[in-house]
Amino acid sequence: MPSNAMGVLKVIQYTLTILPIVVIAIVDNLLFPLKHIKNKGNSQYHRMRSIIMDSPTMKYLAENNYIMSLKRKVINSNHARLSSGSIVKLIYLKGRNLWGLVRFALEVSTNLANYLKIYKMKNSHKNQKAIVVGNGPSQGLLSLDTMLRFKSNGGRVIVVNFWTENKLLSKCIPDYLVISDPATLTNKDPDLEYKNKNLWAYLLRHKEILLIAPLNRVCELKGIIGHDRVIGFCDSEIRMWSKNTAPVYPRGYLSMTLYKALAMAKWMGFSRIYVIGMDNTYPRNLYCDNLNRILNLEVHAGGEDYISDLSARYHSIAEILEDLVDLFYDAKKFSDETVVNLDPFSLTDAFNKVDSIGNIGVELNN
Repeated sequence: MPSNAMGVLKVIQYTLTILPIVVIAIVDNLLFPLKHIKNKGNSQYHRMRSIIMDSPTMKYLAENNYIMSLKRKVINSNHARLSSGSIVKLIYLKGRNLWGLVRFALEVSTNLANYLKIYKMKNSHKNQKAIVVGNGPSQGLLSLDTMLRFKSNGGRVIVVNFWTENKLLSKCIPDYLVISDPATLTNKDPDLEYKNKNLWAYLLRHKEILLIAPLNRVCELKGIIGHDRVIGFCDSEIRMWSKNTAPVYPRGYLSMTLYKALAMAKWMGFSRIYVIGMDNTYPRNLYCDNLNRILNLEVHAGGEDYISDLSARYHSIAEILEDLVDLFYDAKKFSDETVVNLDPFSLTDAFNKVDSIGNIGVELNN
């Protein structure tokens, strides 16, 4: 979308958000002073005024008006979600873990040369620092100057997915870019066509970037950007049986690209790993409409807000909250003294944090 059109959309969304507040404020100041003259004994009138003018209520209405005004993207699902605690679900999870082992064997046997290459990456960055940058809103707490100084001081930059959406920070060329979503750098999702085009152009323009991707995509990607620029990792999962985070074995954590980037950073042996953009604010971003559809506010640095309709995947808020428990639980599997969260407000509580936003630059470049 052209920048001027996005600007107009922002103005419209902002107007829809504040309009109820402005209208009620005008009504209150112009008409409500007459309450002592007219309808003085009308208790319903005063009760309604109290409800309407109550600040939390207005904030609640404004927030939901804004959410309902956003563009929606329906997330389809081919798999029915099984009830928590059911025997059928237990059998399904065990079967999924067995499939994870089979997939691991297939990944390695069909990509043996690429698989062995990742072993060479082990402890390849001892006594060095890295920053792993996710695409959460806290990414914006970084400044371009801070990033460039971090790199000039020998730090390594690891980013994920559509890093190019942040037009300012992407001027700092990362050392590694990690992808795992099957729709990234493909033509599978028409909604991502523009983002994928920009990401391809960025990778082809900056040949110093190494791309880290699932093993089963390495050959495909090497044919496009170059044989020596793609590193593969195991993307099979046996989460029910394992807590493994090493990228040479099946994952013991759920499929989240930022976690996979963190797993690679730990595998490469960095002495200090900073993370940012790992806000995990999903519990704050859940909404329902009048049809009880499960809606998630998508907020990513450098992009426009939009709503994901997750109703095809989840039948209730309870179901999605159950998955969010796994998200936070799995972050703990990466927890140690080498990892520092640069966002003091992040809901991810698995790592030590900086004291304040003002100390981010100091922490990175001391």
